[in-house]
Amino acid sequence: MEIDQKYEQDFKDKNFYNFLMKVKTDLRKLIRKEKYLEYSKTFIISLKKLAEYNEKESCLDLIKYYIDEFEKYLPKMKDKSIYLTTFNSVLDTMATSKFDLKLHISNFMRVADKNGITNEDLIRLKVHNSITNFYQNCENYTYAYKYSLLTLDPTLMNESLRSLFLRNKSISTIERYFFITRAILELVLRQKIDVALELIKQNMESDYKLNHPLINFSYFLVVLIDKYASFENFWLLINRYKASIEFDPNLTYYLNQISITYFKKPIIEEQNNMLNNLMKLMSV
Repeated sequence: MEIDQKYEQDFKDKNFYNFLMKVKTDLRKLIRKEKYLEYSKTFIISLKKLAEYNEKESCLDLIKYYIDEFEKYLPKMKDKSIYLTTFNSVLDTMATSKFDLKLHISNFMRVADKNGITNEDLIRLKVHNSITNFYQNCENYTYAYKYSLLTLDPTLMNESLRSLFLRNKSISTIERYFFITRAILELVLRQKIDVALELIKQNMESDYKLNHPLINFSYFLVVLIDKYASFENFWLLINRYKASIEFDPNLTYYLNQISITYFKKPIIEEQNNMLNNLMKLMSV
């Protein structure tokens, strides 16, 4: 796909600001006429051209413009899928640029959620899958890991973890255990037990085979929730691995939320009760 001839002089002169203003004017006309496919095509061609010249600020400005415009027009649109397909093209176009799109991705998801586009689980998972792959291609492995947790795809989660560990040498061995345990607890919290079990299985079969009390704890937790769910068993398991859990405050947060979700009872409340009972005994 080639850029429209009327824009060519701007690129010859490297007058990217002038080009951006012309494109925005044309896009505004197209969306007002409800020519959404033509809008998408013009937008993506323009974005690719700017990316070829490594025009970071212009690219980010144009993506923001696209999100802002669709936020205004989406409520009127019968078929809102063009918003998703266009953004997937944005991710594909920008994957090699390594521009920081965190804010734009967040705003894109906000507008999609606001208009009910991502209400269907399958669509939402596909969007998170695309975002994860984008961050993988950009070599931003921390964010790839973050979004992989939302895909409910254990293979993609495992690949994101593997990339994160291999590429980020500053992550210590103990931190690896925390990353994997958080991923498993996130799945348990979202009541995706089968996915959690598959992630544990893939982790054990991977070439970095991690063997640590936290991995064992995660496995026993998933089995407990799946087959032997009771607060008493849950509390006993936590206390059995308390020394390992306390190294990472995030794990306590997850376990408290899991306790509320499955047993309608926070573990923090239980800890406070035990402390109060102990104080009563000491005061006798």
